[in-house]
Amino acid sequence: MPTTTLPDPKAIKDLLEGMLGRDVDVAIGNPVAPTDCAAMGIFHTDLGQLSAVVMTDLPLGAFLGASIALIPVGGAEASVEDGVLAQNLFDNVAEVFNVFASVLNEHSDEHQRLVGTSPGVVGAPGDAAELAGHPANRLDLTVSVAKYGTGHWSVVLV
Repeated sequence: MPTTTLPDPKAIKDLLEGMLGRDVDVAIGNPVAPTDCAAMGIFHTDLGQLSAVVMTDLPLGAFLGASIALIPVGGAEASVEDGVLAQNLFDNVAEVFNVFASVLNEHSDEHQRLVGTSPGVVGAPGDAAELAGHPANRLDLTVSVAKYGTGHWSVVLV
């Protein structure tokens, strides 16, 4: 049976700092509630089985999406004020999720890959949407991106 463990917060910090080229602080935080999820990444094993979901709330999705593309913080703040993650920012967060698969794979003896994204839990496949609200086998972080802002990141394993 495959073994997957939750990544250490430092692994997520290192990934984000490497991708964004700026300081990132992470700390254990509150979960991203399914109703607050603005971006979800859905991961499967090579056998096509759901293995994990990763979620950000709207602020973190906007800050990650803007900072990776060097979009000024005002673009992220406008998305937060509008109450919806702008498509260009969502697409950028999807790339962060894609690279996050490498962190999952470092903590698993079975290969995992990003198979889809969703702008929230609503509209996500049923099994992924259900997993998003699962209270166990999850890592919930508060993430602060230097010169952008703070939001929440959750990883939930099957």
